[in-house]
Amino acid sequence: MMRRNWLSSDWYRQYKTGWREGFLKAYPTLEAPYRNLEIPLAVFDFVMPNHASIQLLHVPRVASRVYRSLYRFIYYWAYTFYFHTTATDPVSVLENIRGCLQVDYASLKSPFSNVTLNTERTSLSDLFDALAIPAAFDAFLAEAVKGSSAFRLSGAPSFTHEQLFFLYYAFGHCENNNPDFLDKWMSQGSHSPGWYRVNGPLRHFPAFADAFKCPEGSFMNPPKKCLRP
Repeated sequence: MMRRNWLSSDWYRQYKTGWREGFLKAYPTLEAPYRNLEIPLAVFDFVMPNHASIQLLHVPRVASRVYRSLYRFIYYWAYTFYFHTTATDPVSVLENIRGCLQVDYASLKSPFSNVTLNTERTSLSDLFDALAIPAAFDAFLAEAVKGSSAFRLSGAPSFTHEQLFFLYYAFGHCENNNPDFLDKWMSQGSHSPGWYRVNGPLRHFPAFADAFKCPEGSFMNPPKKCLRP
C-alpha cells in the first residue's frame, strides 16, 4: 500500500499558512506575486501593553515598517514601468531623494562609533525609512485627533501627540550593540544602525522640527532637507 505524502494531505492544506518569509522577521515583506503583505509578529512591540488606551502608540513602529515595505515595492515597480519615461519620472524623483540622503548621512557622525557609515551600501534602505515616516505620521494623526480632544498619554501629559509619535518611532529602533560588531556593521551593513535610522530621516521631516521647536539651522532642523513638506 502506497504511503500518502503528508505534505499534500488535507491536514496540511488545512493548516498551511502560506508564509513565505521568516516568521520572526521584524519587518513586513511584499514579494512576488504581490498579493499578500506579510506582517510577522515581531513587527509588533510585545513589551508594550496592549491596553486599548495606548494601542495608538503601536502605530509609530508598525505603520512605519508597513509603509517601508510598500515604498520598497513602489521603488522597484517604478524601475520596471517608469524608468526614463518623462523628465520627472518617479525613478528620477526617488533617486534624487536617495542621493540627497546619501550625501547627508555620509556627513553624520554617530556618537557610538568612529567608523564612517558606508552609505553606498545603506542608501536604498535609508530612502525607504525616510519615505515611510511621513505616511506613518499621517496615519497616526488620523487616529490621534479623533474625538473632542487630541490623544495624550496620562503618564506624560507634557508631550503632545505629535511628539509621542516621534518618541515611539525612536523606541522602535533601540539597540544594544557590541562595539566591534557596530564598527563592522557601519562599514559592511546594508541597513543603517538605529542612531542613523532615527536621526537621519527625522532631521529631514519638517513635522519633527515643528513638534519639538528645533531652531532653524540646528542638527535636527538643517536648512537643506531632502524631503519636501
